[in-house]
Amino acid sequence: MFELSSPELLSKKVRSLSKKDFSYVILNRVAIKVISRAIPHVVLNEVPKSGGTWIGKMVARSIGLPFPRNTPFNPFVPSLLHCHLLGTPSNVPQLIVWRDPRDVVVSWYHHCFFSHGSTNEKFVAANRALPGYEHPEDVTGNLERFIVDNFEHNLFFKWSWHKYATNWVHDKRSIFCRYEDFLLDPALELQRCTSLMGGPEISYERAAQIASHFSISAERARASKSSPEAGGFIRRGQAGCWGEVMNDQAHNVLLSFIEPYLEPLGYTTSGEVLPLPDNRTPAHCSQINEKRPTAAL
Repeated sequence: MFELSSPELLSKKVRSLSKKDFSYVILNRVAIKVISRAIPHVVLNEVPKSGGTWIGKMVARSIGLPFPRNTPFNPFVPSLLHCHLLGTPSNVPQLIVWRDPRDVVVSWYHHCFFSHGSTNEKFVAANRALPGYEHPEDVTGNLERFIVDNFEHNLFFKWSWHKYATNWVHDKRSIFCRYEDFLLDPALELQRCTSLMGGPEISYERAAQIASHFSISAERARASKSSPEAGGFIRRGQAGCWGEVMNDQAHNVLLSFIEPYLEPLGYTTSGEVLPLPDNRTPAHCSQINEKRPTAAL
């Protein structure tokens, strides 16, 4: 195993928040933890880089709620609130977005070491100064160390994917959806999530319109024009790309942390994506009784 990259150095990272950013973070947490007990908010929860922002835009449009992201908002207006939390109030409806953790790790590596604008420049600079990461462009060579630093030492985030999975993978109140299913048939998956979350009945045609409006290509086009509606950073927007950069040694190390959680979420150790197990639909929710195809990724 690798020696821990210096936590003292990492603790000196400057993660300065503007007043706007700070206001959003505080309002978001207060709205979820406190105000949601009285105001009918809905929570979208995810591990960072699981596709929650993209999916949240579609789901919010389909259920008719605003989806405030990184901008101060009115916490007393019912909204779909985005978060990365290990605990939320039990009475608040929650949609959890999952993604193959191998793709999450690779996407998170790029987020940590490659700048995509002013939003993460200081974060990236601090990470690139860490011992052991002098050549961040060598993704394959660094992934094993990066996995250990994330999963054993929480070096780049306050908790790891398997800690999050331990908290939520067997939670019976939460509605689960997966990034891969939205890539495969976004309209069908949007229908399913809208129904399970108690939203209005939505036709496949209407769901397809929403999915088209928020397609990855459309999001990229809006981002390129600096549209206020763009938000978020899309690097590749594909599934199964982890195999291009993760060697067997790094994969085996990662499996030692994540393997117990793969089957309950429909993932396999070899990288297949199977249908989400039926027992992951909360019993009190209605279902769209259409057989969903298996994702071949």
